[in-house]
Amino acid sequence: MVEAATGSDSDRFVRFTNFILNDTIFCMDEALRKLAKIREVELLQRDSAAWAALTDDERKDKLTELRTAEDSGGYYMQLANEIVRAPARAALPGF
Repeated sequence: MVEAATGSDSDRFVRFTNFILNDTIFCMDEALRKLAKIREVELLQRDSAAWAALTDDERKDKLTELRTAEDSGGYYMQLANEIVRAPARAALPGF
C-alpha cells in the first residue's frame, strides 16, 4: 500500500515536471520567434533603400509588427521566468 502511494506521487511529480518544462519551452520558443521578427524589421529599417521602397502602409504594418513582437516577446520571457520560479515560490516562502 505504501508503494502505491509513492508510485502515485512519483507519477504526479513527473507529470508536473513535464508540464513545467513544456510550458517553459513553449514560452522560450515564442520569445525567440519574436526576437527573430524584431531583428528582421530592424535590419529592414537599416537598409535605407529597402525601407524607402516600401509603401507607407507597408512601413506602418512593419512598425506595428515590430511593436507587437517587442511587447509579446517580453511577455513570453517574463512568463517563462514565472513558470520556472512558481514551484520554488510554493515550496520556499520568500523565494
